[in-house]
Amino acid sequence: MKGKNLKRPIRKLKPLPVEEKKAHRGLDEKVAFIKEGLFQTDDLFIRDLVFNDRALKLVYIDSIIEVKSLQEIVIKPIQEMPHGELGNVVHSGNIKETEDFQVLLDGLVDGRCALI
Repeated sequence: MKGKNLKRPIRKLKPLPVEEKKAHRGLDEKVAFIKEGLFQTDDLFIRDLVFNDRALKLVYIDSIIEVKSLQEIVIKPIQEMPHGELGNVVHSGNIKETEDFQVLLDGLVDGRCALI
């Protein structure tokens, strides 16, 4: 989802070995990596959600995302239907999957959110 599209500098991180780019890292480690990439910004928000009986982290930058849209398009549907195929629960034409954390960081800076 697009926010106010304010460009911020982000830390270009060293490319990770392929095995570390994969989604096999723990949630806390992934969150720490995102925080480091965004210079520990104060407006980075991390919200805990549960979907398909798995813990998820919803990550976004509060100052550049439209929080009301985020609530309606992502949070509320996941809370109301916590099981199923994510693409059938979250109705947005802008869902992208990636294992590349640089792509994830760029998306956050562009006003998108990430579910990890």
